[in-house]
Amino acid sequence: MKIIIVHANERSLKKSIKIAEDQGEVHLVSEKPFYKSLRKAFEMALEWDCFTLIGGDQYLYEGAIDRIEELLDEDVFRMSFHGWDHLYQMKRLMAPCVYKSKFLEEILSIDASQEIRPE
Repeated sequence: MKIIIVHANERSLKKSIKIAEDQGEVHLVSEKPFYKSLRKAFEMALEWDCFTLIGGDQYLYEGAIDRIEELLDEDVFRMSFHGWDHLYQMKRLMAPCVYKSKFLEEILSIDASQEIRPE
C-alpha cells in the first residue's frame, strides 16, 4: 500500500519515514497551510486504489498496513486507528488514516481553506 506522510519537517520525520518504508511505498508532502498538504496528497492519490495518510510526527505500528488491508472494505472512504503520538508520548486515535481513492474527486471539490480541521 502507498503511504503519504504529510509533514512540517518535524524532528521525528526521519524515524516516521524509516518505519513507514518497511511497510509500503512512501511519498512525502509538505505545504502550508495544512489544508494545501491534504489537497496535494489527495491529488497524488487519485490514480491509486487506496492509500494511508500519516503525519511526520506519527509512527506506524509494526504490521499496521497488513492489518489495515485485511479490514479495508470496498465502500469505506476513511478508516482511522490508534497510533503513537511522538509529541504527546502516548497512543491515541489519529493514525493511520486509510482512504479509498474512488471518493477523492468529490472530496477535492470541497473548499477546506476555512475549516479548523480540514482533514
